[in-house]
Amino acid sequence: MPKIVIELRSDLCVASGEGFASIINTDVCYDKRGIPYIPSRRLKGVLREAADFIEMDTKKRDKIFGISGNEVEGNLRFSSDALLSDYKKICEELSGESFEQVLDIFTYTRVATRIDEDENIGVAKENTLRFNRVVKQYSPINEERLKFIASCDIDEEYREDLKEICGALRSVGYNRNRGLGAVKCTLEVGEAEKNSCIEAKKLKMKDNRTYKIPIYVTNTSPMVITSMNNNETENYIPGTALLGALAWRYENKQSDEFKELFLQENVIFSNLYVGGKVAPLCYAKLKQEDIYVNFAKLSKMDKDKLKENDMPKPLKESYIDAFGNINEIEKEVIYHYNTKETLLYMQTALSAGQTFVGSITGKGKYLKKIWRLIKGNKIRLGKSKTAQYSNCVIECGFPQKNAEQTITIKEDKVAVVLQSDVILINEGANDCGLTALLSSLQERMSDDRVKLNVGTVDRDSSSLSYRTVGGYSGIWNLKKPHMKTIKAGSAIIFDKVTGKLPAEVFIGAKINEGFGHCEIMKVSEMPQLKKISNKRERSNVTSEVEAYKKIIEKRNDEKECRRKALAFADENKLPSNVTSSQIGRVQLMLKQSKNECDFKRRLTAIKTEAVQKALVEYIDKDQLEGGKEKRDDLEYKLFWDTVFRVHRYKRKIMETSKGGKAGEENNIL
Repeated sequence: MPKIVIELRSDLCVASGEGFASIINTDVCYDKRGIPYIPSRRLKGVLREAADFIEMDTKKRDKIFGISGNEVEGNLRFSSDALLSDYKKICEELSGESFEQVLDIFTYTRVATRIDEDENIGVAKENTLRFNRVVKQYSPINEERLKFIASCDIDEEYREDLKEICGALRSVGYNRNRGLGAVKCTLEVGEAEKNSCIEAKKLKMKDNRTYKIPIYVTNTSPMVITSMNNNETENYIPGTALLGALAWRYENKQSDEFKELFLQENVIFSNLYVGGKVAPLCYAKLKQEDIYVNFAKLSKMDKDKLKENDMPKPLKESYIDAFGNINEIEKEVIYHYNTKETLLYMQTALSAGQTFVGSITGKGKYLKKIWRLIKGNKIRLGKSKTAQYSNCVIECGFPQKNAEQTITIKEDKVAVVLQSDVILINEGANDCGLTALLSSLQERMSDDRVKLNVGTVDRDSSSLSYRTVGGYSGIWNLKKPHMKTIKAGSAIIFDKVTGKLPAEVFIGAKINEGFGHCEIMKVSEMPQLKKISNKRERSNVTSEVEAYKKIIEKRNDEKECRRKALAFADENKLPSNVTSSQIGRVQLMLKQSKNECDFKRRLTAIKTEAVQKALVEYIDKDQLEGGKEKRDDLEYKLFWDTVFRVHRYKRKIMETSKGGKAGEENNIL
């Protein structure tokens, strides 16, 4: 797979759009571990500018990069952001460290201001002081230039053109005309990836039997799945997105086979959720106790008593696995800058590294054809498929016979939980009423004894919610019509139901796109929910040297040494006959000395005996506390340099307040 390599030729500031008030005005892009990176969407933008700079043919440029809003995407497709060349090693070593410590290894804060050109030549203009975080040009380990690598895919006919474009790229990021962002860009072509998909002919599925194939999708980069708001992501992967991604791979979109697979509900693409299922809205979390209760199982008296003592918080957009564990969605905010409209905007995205679970259901003869469309184990879902987002790994479980399961009910409480949004159409119109929902459910019941009507609904225990869904048609380059739905997670509770019920049914419209999935169960058998930690354990694979970890350990030791020095300086005052200028010369002696003995020998060069004695006695105070045995030469220098810096600062403040230098000794060293 081709790789675009960015080698730094100066410090770099790929601005994230975020800041921290007066601390940091412009921050760089870094992941949740604190490791800086270059967003592939930003990289694609500067490469396009480089193509314009070398005056590449417009048609060829658009073939490579694509045109916004066009039906056909560009030929250049990024598989990852531009990450540090040893990114995996850094993640393995520093997984347990705070992101502030990791970020401190690779970055520093740069201060800038604007000169007032109107009135005061050479004087800083008021209110223009800015603090910008930038990435260091060199590696903290070996002082080699940092390299960022982005994996991509492009057809062979355009690779030479992309090489030329990469060679023309000279700068990236913020303040490119002020000394930042100089880079050297190259294209490296590796071996093609092998197709890891199992051949469809090897699948043992009978053509006319219905099967369910479990689907697991892990997003390897941030992912944006939009519906109503172009800048807000959904919390799950809709079946529509999976259907659309596979339909796009089908070559003959005008054939009858295409209609059978994607337009006639022969194949059902379920929604994919973290954990696998939507948590029913009849559950609530207690504020005072970190537990979850199911209101469908409680009597009216228990509910009222619970509300008086502890206001329960209903679950919203939560997801559970087969064991009843609550899975939380991880999101992040990503900033973008539109150069044409000079507009800064932001998008929420699903953070990378989350696994979404769903299924594809249909007859064997259809699933074999769908299987062929899953090339390798890579798929792109959501927005910005050729740039920063959408890169996913898809894995398919073994096909399971989809025999209809039933549950036998005898005057039991029954819950119908919506595992996806439900679109109901009544006489050609969108209908979200409870009556329409119950009518659709009743139609799916094969047992005539089952009565699901308004009179059997336990309204105190039921929880219904609604939302409007939309979408976007890439073929027509138009937004889809908005439709009101009964929201996933809604739970309708029925009292004293008798008969045989299917364990799951599909009702309403667009069931092949992930809509209309309902799960039916006894209330007594609904799971007990519990929260699990989302913290990822550190990998057992570690580096032989762990150089990055040693850097953090060294920095932590330095911080501890400075802390002790500050405490020592605060508890032990330096004699007042030592001035700030004298302290500065002592610091120079410390810097030039080889070790403690050499430093004390240099102190004997001080001409004024009283000052020399005061400094020697002051240094010996630390020796009495055991500091000498605990510090090597580097720690010794760091400790005393910090102590003298504190006292020098205090002396300057004192001398300034007196209108001149304090003390009688001036040129005594």
